[in-house]
Formats: sequence, C-alpha cells, structure tokens
Amino acid sequence: MSNTEPRVNTDIFSLTLFDILDDINTENKVCVIMGNMNIDLLQFGSPTKTSDYLDNIFSHGFLPVITKPTRITTTSATLIDHIYTNNLSTMANSGILITDVANHLVTFHLSNIKNKNKANSTIKMRLFSENNIKKLYKSAFETSFPLH
Repeated sequence: MSNTEPRVNTDIFSLTLFDILDDINTENKVCVIMGNMNIDLLQFGSPTKTSDYLDNIFSHGFLPVITKPTRITTTSATLIDHIYTNNLSTMANSGILITDVANHLVTFHLSNIKNKNKANSTIKMRLFSENNIKKLYKSAFETSFPLH
C-alpha cells in the first residue's frame, strides 16, 4: 500500500458490517457476503482482533464457506478473501480456483436459494389474445375519435 492510499480501519469496517448483519437477522433474510476483507482468518485462535471478528460473524449466524488460503506468496499464505452465508441448508458449492491472473486466488459460492415469498407475490400480466387486441384497438379508436 502506498503512502497516498488511505488505510482502512478494520474496527470501523467490522462495526459497520455487524450493524448490517443485525439488520439482516432482524429481517430474517438469507444472505451471502463476499469480498477481500484483508482480515486473515488463518490467524483465528488466541485472543486477537481476528478471533473477535470471526466470533462476531458466528454470533450473527454466518459461517465462512472458504477455509483455505486465498492469497499465496513465496513467503506467506493468508485467507483474506471471505465468503459467509447464513443459509447452509441449501445445496451449495464453494471453492477456490487456482490462477495466475492476480495475486489472489478466485473464490466462488454457488447456491440454490429460492424466494420464500413467491407464494405471497402477485404476478400481473396481459393476455395478448386476438379478442383483447381488438378491444384495445376499439377502445383507443373510440377515445381518440369519438363518434357523434
């Protein structure tokens, strides 16, 4: 990181994320969160900010689906590209793709999340039958050119 780039405060990020997770839990939403968080989950263990962060993720009902390093160099291996979900009941596949396109490996999460509110939604549509088209023309014509 260069001197001109702003440093991200992980405490502010974490507090903001946990506020959002509170809202998601309150609304009982199914959610997947992913991103380059720059918090190395492999440092989980003894009391650290990483442990506090991950404990808070767990306490909000989210679990990480990527558990192996996502950035590997000749001198380090870190798990900083995260994917969390609060819905492990559906069939899902997650993983890491090895590539040399960037200095991070590609992470993915494929799930089959269905809309639970589908039964309560209203579907509106128009039937373009020949009879309805004739009614439309007749209505438009009579409105535009009233016959007196």
